[in-house]
Amino acid sequence: MIWRKLESGDVVGVVAPASFVTSERIRNGVTWLESLGYTVRLGETVGEQDRFLGGADADRASDLGAMFSDDEVRAIFTARGGYGSSRILDAVDYTNIRDHPKPFVGFSDTTAFQLGLYARTGVPSLSGFVLATDAAEGPPSSDMASDVFGALEGVFPDIDGLEGEDMEGTLVGGCLTLITHLIGTRYLPDLAGCLLFLEDVGEAPYRIDRLLTQLLLSNVLKAAAGVVVGAFHKCDGDGEDGTVGDVIDDFRGRCPCPVITGLPYGHGPSRRVMPIGVHAQVLNGTITFRGRGVDGEV
Repeated sequence: MIWRKLESGDVVGVVAPASFVTSERIRNGVTWLESLGYTVRLGETVGEQDRFLGGADADRASDLGAMFSDDEVRAIFTARGGYGSSRILDAVDYTNIRDHPKPFVGFSDTTAFQLGLYARTGVPSLSGFVLATDAAEGPPSSDMASDVFGALEGVFPDIDGLEGEDMEGTLVGGCLTLITHLIGTRYLPDLAGCLLFLEDVGEAPYRIDRLLTQLLLSNVLKAAAGVVVGAFHKCDGDGEDGTVGDVIDDFRGRCPCPVITGLPYGHGPSRRVMPIGVHAQVLNGTITFRGRGVDGEV
């Protein structure tokens, strides 16, 4: 899969495949992208609202397809997560996307679309950045900005500080709730030989345990190369619940593949941008990304 390197003057698209978002809420993010030399093209449903959604399902799917088919658009950014990406999975034209591949950048609820995208087309994407959250007050931190645009060029710096045994495979992952939501559908990729990376937000430890148990009961991890655990932000419980750490320790003992922790990826104030569909190796606590997205095969 070839990603053409972004250049000054290139057009980048902004879509709202999940919850509604106002143009005002992403104004600073758009200004930041323009300050970097890009021409920003807003999707037609940005600013639209249908209850908690960014417009009708058919319109959001059509908007997403139009951004992929438009050859002037070199990369697509998500305006906001929230909820709703899974509602458009059956309406997306995956043949169109396969014929017009380009980097898609999202996070949180777009896990559903990004995993469906990879499962149906093999097109990789980037998870860890949305305009309405990460550039709401202006330019994101220099580390995050470097991560986003480095990843768009297929450059993924090593990640240190993981704890657990060595493993190797193709990275697939995102928000745990959305991953389990896709079980039993054609939109969850085959996890055989994959490194499944996980995070979530605002879930009590017992709910995290229930989601992880669903992964086990569905047998989707039976041939996985490993599970890489990120941050579970605001997932505290009461005194009887224990901690998410306790839940992960218990899960490690039940999981058919190795489980490692310490991935700096999640809903906290800072995170790494993670590629979906890129090969990676974990050795001595460090992730090395072996795939490239620019001028070569992922």
